[in-house]
Amino acid sequence: MQIGYEQALKIYKQLKNTEKCPSHHPFYLLIDAKRNPELKPIFFVYEKNGEVFFNSFHMSRVPDSDYFDLQSPYGYGGPIATTEDEAFLERAWLEYEKWCRTNGVLAEFVRFHPILENWRYYGGEVIQDRSTVWVDLNKEDMMLGYQSRVRNMIRKAKKNDLHIEWTDATEFFRWFPKLYQDLMVSIGADDFYLFSNEYYDSWKSVFGASYCLCKLNDEVIGASIFFDNEFIMEYHLSASNEVAKKLAGTTLMIHEAALRAKERGCQRLHLGGGTNSNPDNALLYFKAGFSDKKADFRIGKCIHMPEEYRSLKNKWEQKTGLTSNRVLFYR
Repeated sequence: MQIGYEQALKIYKQLKNTEKCPSHHPFYLLIDAKRNPELKPIFFVYEKNGEVFFNSFHMSRVPDSDYFDLQSPYGYGGPIATTEDEAFLERAWLEYEKWCRTNGVLAEFVRFHPILENWRYYGGEVIQDRSTVWVDLNKEDMMLGYQSRVRNMIRKAKKNDLHIEWTDATEFFRWFPKLYQDLMVSIGADDFYLFSNEYYDSWKSVFGASYCLCKLNDEVIGASIFFDNEFIMEYHLSASNEVAKKLAGTTLMIHEAALRAKERGCQRLHLGGGTNSNPDNALLYFKAGFSDKKADFRIGKCIHMPEEYRSLKNKWEQKTGLTSNRVLFYR
């Protein structure tokens, strides 16, 4: 059944940290909805005999229709559960599908968490997308787990007097928005990756967020947000200018984040994957310098109203002259 924020928060807190990721936090869903006024945060739960199936997602109206679609928040999402019992998960999925059809949900798109592998709880189609990198924090000396090229870059950053400051949200967001926007513009990023001031303001009250500034003397040349639930720390958003890129500022920020995550009791720092599924992707190569640990990033999709979906897709193809293999083809 659909539940409110307070009940969702209560359920989330009862789940073990190993059963959830930071972006499953109900407050994160509310913050992420600030990206777009069309996003409506929804919480769904199915409970039976002490077991829980919990799902949180954004609901949006399908353009030019009376239907809706669902997407997991920016980063990772998808259902989580306290059991892998097939009978329980089948009943939970049937109730979820019933809720979707009752509420006019045409289709959904999900990004599962690579560490949690929570596609195990999903009743729709699951598709392998790409590899991601995670760092094992149960090491005495984190530097020993890095490839030599990363160790050399960290030494380079320190030799050039770069240093890291962990700061509060107010100070962090004095610098981050411009750094991030300049970076996104320079690489020609889609408007999806540009965030509003309201979105940034919401982050100021997030529990579990760590705000990192990379400085050269007193000049801020890079900034990153890391987000954790005391089991997994996530590399959420990051931006650097040309000076930071030249002097390995991002490498230093990730290294310092690993040390901070370890201090906070986290077991894994998840860095994510590349910009595409190519195993030779440059960003994946950079992240792999920190660890040889890999995890699969998988996506999920489900069409809840097949006849209506086919009809809408036919009309869209005729109108646009386009074809698409994306489940949310109209977005």
